[in-house]
Amino acid sequence: MKFCANKNCQQKNPQKLENFNKRKDSKKDGLSSWCKFCSHKNNALWAIKNPEKKILIAARHRAKKEKIPFNITIEDIVIPKICPYLGIPILKNRKKITDNSPSLDRIVSKSGYIKGNVEIISNRANTGKSNLSAKEHLQIGKRMFKLTSNKMRKG
Repeated sequence: MKFCANKNCQQKNPQKLENFNKRKDSKKDGLSSWCKFCSHKNNALWAIKNPEKKILIAARHRAKKEKIPFNITIEDIVIPKICPYLGIPILKNRKKITDNSPSLDRIVSKSGYIKGNVEIISNRANTGKSNLSAKEHLQIGKRMFKLTSNKMRKG
């Protein structure tokens, strides 16, 4: 029978050692002082309280991963109350990502996360924009309008 030692996490919860993340810094046992569950819960609470910082950190990470320019700061992350594209409310401080969640949009995708090229819009609008050009969006809109107009006249 294998013995599994326990350790108390920062929140005083006894946990098995396997429930702690490994760390290379100054911890004697080489493990984080927070168990994985408490760490995840703490990170989620922090993200709810700090949506602008969460958006900035995530953008920096994506820019590094995709090797695209990044020079925005927290001052560039301004979450409006209403989505400028769809006119729907933007709701921050949510646990789950919804259509109304704030989303950082690169106006010109290839230019990266640079000052003047980013804005916060709703997740629904940003998902819809994806990688299509303005001309392609217009073509889709014209086709959708034509199809729905014909159905309305017939029905």
